[in-house]
Amino acid sequence: MQVLNTEDKKSWIDWGVKKEYDFLRVCQKYDILSGIEKSSGPVYFPEFVYQDRYLDLKTVHTPFFLAQRKFNIDPNFAVTLNKQDVTDCNIKYPKCQIVFWVNWKATTNFGVSVEKQRGIWFLSYEQMIDLVEDAPLHAYQNRIDDTKGNAKDSYILDLRKMDKKI
Repeated sequence: MQVLNTEDKKSWIDWGVKKEYDFLRVCQKYDILSGIEKSSGPVYFPEFVYQDRYLDLKTVHTPFFLAQRKFNIDPNFAVTLNKQDVTDCNIKYPKCQIVFWVNWKATTNFGVSVEKQRGIWFLSYEQMIDLVEDAPLHAYQNRIDDTKGNAKDSYILDLRKMDKKI
């Protein structure tokens, strides 16, 4: 994977749009999330519709290496969910569901080693609300004065508390 600047929102959006079609192929190949369809909304809307609700895809290729040190969550299972996405699921896209498509290699960074992780984890709206209630919040130091629309903070969630599809 090409390494993108973490603060370049447009590049990440463009990359994500390409991954949406790969994700649909994976769903078909493994017969998961049966009935999933592309959303007809604009680029910033959730990418899919599933079970008559929006479904927002989160493609994760990098572990949160410091999750254990900072939040006592095993970095092998830690993923982030932007606080703004949760707000949007409550207001703009009522009861939107989330799916984490995780694919990272075994690697070491910041003195922390993680194992290879691959899979798709489903998070219903109701589960998301329950999880974020007690989830730690991580503030992005590089985004305090952000003017590009990047998320300023994210909840740190544990994949083991979600429904693994594959």
